[in-house]
Formats: sequence, structure tokens, C-alpha cells
Amino acid sequence: MGFIVTQFLTGLAGSASLFLTAAGLTVIFGVSRIVNFAHGSLVMLGAYLGWTILTHLPRDPGSGFCCRDYSPP
Repeated sequence: MGFIVTQFLTGLAGSASLFLTAAGLTVIFGVSRIVNFAHGSLVMLGAYLGWTILTHLPRDPGSGFCCRDYSPP
């Protein structure tokens, strides 16, 4: 059951980032009638910063910062 929830949340996170990028491009194109590809560089900058931050976080599952297994009482 946990695997299905994890896969669902991973897909939801990916689709949310794609939606935000598409919505930004749509708004800019709707206002200026010019396709502005600067959004792509901002998405890559955010991905690079996110990857850098995640690689520097502690990987110990007992640290309590990330990936803590929640089991209701």
C-alpha cells in the first residue's frame, strides 16, 4: 500500500511542476503574444538547486528530517 501512495505522490509532484510551467507559458503568451522561453531556464535552475539541496541533506532515516514513516496510533 505504501508503494502505491509513494508512486501517486511522485506522479502528482511531477505533474504539478509541469502544470506550473505550462500555466506560466500560457499567461506570458496570452499577454504578450510572444513565446518566452526564459521559463525553461528557471525550471532548470530550480531543478539544479533542488538536486543540490537534496544531495547535501542527511541520508540517515532516523534523523527525522525527511522520509519519516508515519503510522497512526
